[in-house]
Amino acid sequence: MLYRVLMGLLAWLVLAAAAPAQTVIWVTNAQAFGPGSLRQAVLDLQPAATGVQEIRFALGSQTGTTIFLNQPMPDIRGANVRIDAADTTGGVIIDGGGHQQFRVPAGSTTTSLSVANLTLRRGGTLGSGGCISVARAGTSLSLDRVTLEECRAYYDAATAPALGGAVFAAGPLTVRDSVFSGNSMNTLGSATVSANANGGAIGKTGLHPVTVQRSSFRDNRVYLTNTDAPFCASGAGGAIYLSMPGMPGTDVVIEDSSFVNNSTPCRNPTVTYDIDGAGDGGGIYFYGEYVSLRFNANYFENNRGRRGGGIGIIGALASTPVVTNNTFHRNRATASGGGLLILNCCYSQVLNNTFSENVSLSSNYGGQFSLYGGGTLALFNNIATAADTDSGLLCNASSGQISAGGNLYTRNDCPVAGDSSSQAIGAMPWLQAPSMSGGYVLSQRSAYGAPSIDSADEAHCVPYDVRGIVRPVDGDGDLVARCDVGAVENSLVDRLFKDGFED
Repeated sequence: MLYRVLMGLLAWLVLAAAAPAQTVIWVTNAQAFGPGSLRQAVLDLQPAATGVQEIRFALGSQTGTTIFLNQPMPDIRGANVRIDAADTTGGVIIDGGGHQQFRVPAGSTTTSLSVANLTLRRGGTLGSGGCISVARAGTSLSLDRVTLEECRAYYDAATAPALGGAVFAAGPLTVRDSVFSGNSMNTLGSATVSANANGGAIGKTGLHPVTVQRSSFRDNRVYLTNTDAPFCASGAGGAIYLSMPGMPGTDVVIEDSSFVNNSTPCRNPTVTYDIDGAGDGGGIYFYGEYVSLRFNANYFENNRGRRGGGIGIIGALASTPVVTNNTFHRNRATASGGGLLILNCCYSQVLNNTFSENVSLSSNYGGQFSLYGGGTLALFNNIATAADTDSGLLCNASSGQISAGGNLYTRNDCPVAGDSSSQAIGAMPWLQAPSMSGGYVLSQRSAYGAPSIDSADEAHCVPYDVRGIVRPVDGDGDLVARCDVGAVENSLVDRLFKDGFED
């Protein structure tokens, strides 16, 4: 017995000795430089360290503290770095004052950077990542409970491409429970039209996993000034830009997140007004090969782009987009796909979404969605209702092989051959305004007795709704559980509120 105990203790000591040590560097004041400052803490990171180096904050404030930067910050160094302000009650704001807060250059040896419980404000850079730039493809970036606001990245036609008004990631990216507000990609001066300035909040290149969960993107934009009169073009991805060509085996998951009022405007110096929706993907833009791409339980409102007001998936080739349980409300495209555009694609599934009052300014393309490609498309159990002022096509759906059913349309101008269960039912006064009724994002319930309740194509019913409720449930009181059309599975609990006595 004693022998076993001694051997176990010896093994633990060997493992403990072999494990890289964790180092904690404390920020003890809000000064821009000097001992105890954030700048000094970054300088104190050791390039050769293999263990976790953690920068933490002991600022002694109960109401929050702002650190104002007055010069460029040094590069992040060391293999694994975590910057976390959880110890400071009231939070920590790092105001860049036009300086980028955190940077991992392409030649770095850093393999992971984690940022948590911080607000990064007013960072700026010429190039990529106004507040955070990770230019090394082998470095993973993780953001957890981070707010990024009013970050700016600037594109200069004479220099390298610029991506990500707030964040640029060349490697794996994870974003959870974070807020992106008022960030932008801008032109430095004016330039000719360029495809090298993209991503109002986030710019991501390279074939690496991307996860965005429970986060909010509001008022971000790509805002370029160019001189190609009378035509004016902006960059892609008002909130998020993903360019991911390469080999198979990569997952992109964006779920439980809100995208509101993101855009891709352009200014031509010969005019005195902005041209809105001048770049693709007002909310999100994706291009990539062989990517498993999933959008689930998100909310898109008033995002504006050229092709794809809410989401633009363009040239996705052999990728597999799956779009489920999303709400697209009052988004706008100047060309095609007011809510959603999938173009030149692949095997795609669009299931149990709610499209309401989205608009395409081109009458030949779908206001709610436009789905084109030479691959296979499954289109089931979606609600699509046009805006009162939209006289253009409700939607377009065309693919090499397409199957559809269980959809409810206000008009029947996107028929699919062989689809006998979708219906054009006219106006949908029973579709309620967006509200919080569970889950993480706004959604649109159906009033009790609506034709969307218990009427979906059961074979293509998504297992959960936008709120995480298991499908199907009984929504019409006949004691038989059937799947609903749209993003919300209306339960008997919802029925209790049918008379409007929610308060």
